[in-house]
Parts: sequence; C-alpha cells; structure tokens
Amino acid sequence: MAQARKSRSTSGAKPAAASGKPPRRREIAAVICLALGIFSFIGYFDAEPIFIGFFTGFVKRLIGYGYFVLPPALIMSSVILAFHKGYPILLRTICTLSLTVIAGAIVHLFAIADDRYNLSFSMISELWTDGAALESGGILGGSLSELFLMLFGTVGAAITLLIVAAVLVMIAFNATLSGLIE
Repeated sequence: MAQARKSRSTSGAKPAAASGKPPRRREIAAVICLALGIFSFIGYFDAEPIFIGFFTGFVKRLIGYGYFVLPPALIMSSVILAFHKGYPILLRTICTLSLTVIAGAIVHLFAIADDRYNLSFSMISELWTDGAALESGGILGGSLSELFLMLFGTVGAAITLLIVAAVLVMIAFNATLSGLIE
C-alpha cells in the first residue's frame, strides 16, 4: 500500500508564536487610536487642516453629537490596546467606541423635540447634513434614536439608551455590577 506523504513548508518562516516574538497588532492599533484621538481633539477647535477637516467632518456626519465623546473614547481605546497584558480586549474596545454612537443617540433624543425626522430612507440624507452641522445625532446616532423613539416612545427610548450606555461604560472599564455595589 502506498503511504500518503506529508508535505512540509520550506519557506523557513516561523509562525509568530513559535518565533518567540509576540505580534504587535494591538500596539500598532493603540498608536493609530491615539493619533486619531489627538486629531479629533484638534478638530474641536477652528483649526481645519485637510486631513483633520475631512476626518472630523466624516465623523460628525456619522455620529453627530457623539463627536464630542470621540476623542476621549479613542484615547481610552488606545490605553486599553496598549496595556492589555495579553488579556482579550476586543469587547472592551468595541464598547468604548460604541459609546460615541450611544451618546449621539441620547443627545439626539433629548435635543430634537419635534417630529423633524420621519423614519424613511430620506431621513438618512437629512441626518447626514444635520450631523455635519451638529444639529442631530448623525446617521448612526440619529437613526438609532429615531428607531428607539418609534419602538418605545420618548420615555422608553431614553431609559433604554441610558441603560445601554451604562452597560457599555461598565464593560469599557471592565467593571462588574457586584464590584460597583461593594
């Protein structure tokens, strides 16, 4: 009987775990988040270089009022990524960055008192332009806010969004409910 031959790779490259060097993906992402956090903080002011103007304009259109939470969230994500000590941090990073969308949705819910937006596809273009002028929650925050407003009403949407924000903060800071009670 013929025996199956196992082929071996002859490239000589070792996997990252076998070579003894840990991968630096998280550290590179930490530097990128820190740089974007600094750029978005500079965007708070009237200094509008080309990249910062494009970046902040795009983010304002996406998350509207949540833009003001973005620099601290990016810097916190940078700290989480830089000082991870090998622990899994994907959920903490996602929750930290998701706080910007939830903050935009909460402010949109309280700031837009009238029925200015109808839940439709035309609402997206209105939220895009109003988000750039910081008059709404942007596409993501405004859509989420309007959806929750339609599903739960004003009080229900406010309570739901505030609970989601509290859970995201707890996960971002790696806190537990029992640890907060103690």
